[in-house]
Amino acid sequence: MAAEQSAVSAARPPPVVPLLPRGRDGAALRAVPLGAAGAPSEAAVEHFLKAGRLAARDGAEIRWWHAANSRRRAREAARSAVHMVEADVLLRGGRGGDGDPIMAHPPETDSDITLQEWLEEMAGTDKGIKLDFKSLDAVRPSLELLQLVKPCLERPVWLNADVLPGPNGINAVVDAEGFLEIVTSFFPDVTLSLGWTTGWHPEQHNEGMNYQFSTAKLPDATSWSLLSQ
Repeated sequence: MAAEQSAVSAARPPPVVPLLPRGRDGAALRAVPLGAAGAPSEAAVEHFLKAGRLAARDGAEIRWWHAANSRRRAREAARSAVHMVEADVLLRGGRGGDGDPIMAHPPETDSDITLQEWLEEMAGTDKGIKLDFKSLDAVRPSLELLQLVKPCLERPVWLNADVLPGPNGINAVVDAEGFLEIVTSFFPDVTLSLGWTTGWHPEQHNEGMNYQFSTAKLPDATSWSLLSQ
């Protein structure tokens, strides 16, 4: 997973903008408020300093809630004191699926919460969000949802995908060129969190990160180095 830091706080109720009138299954979609002080591309540390949630300019003080991939965990994260909430996104049915974007981590292919419902849960909080895409298929329909609330996405928003193979990783990488093309067409200034597939396997030698992995190149030939895993 790539480096992490960012989030939000609002003294007044955020504005409300309507999402699509109906989801893929025909169910009505409710309005989703996603406003607050700050901006999606604003550095997390600066954002939380302005919001009064950090005492000093120290990214290590930003607290995270990972894998908020169920209704229960999303609700707990929303009510917690963390700054940032991370969850995984794929299409219902898994890779190649044609369902709505849901919050789940492979090998799971279903969830009790969709991305649209997850956004509603986070809407009234002071949390920044990080969406970790597990397949390229899930990116465009997910960003279409975010695009509809773009005027009110004034909180740190991170978009993540593991786009390069890393040590001991068994999951397929998300196509880097496709991911960057789709994301930048919707949100050219959003914070990108790009990572490597990694893994750990008991009772066998596990290769560590090395120079070859940490200086891997993206499609535009710009090298990027390891920040954190």
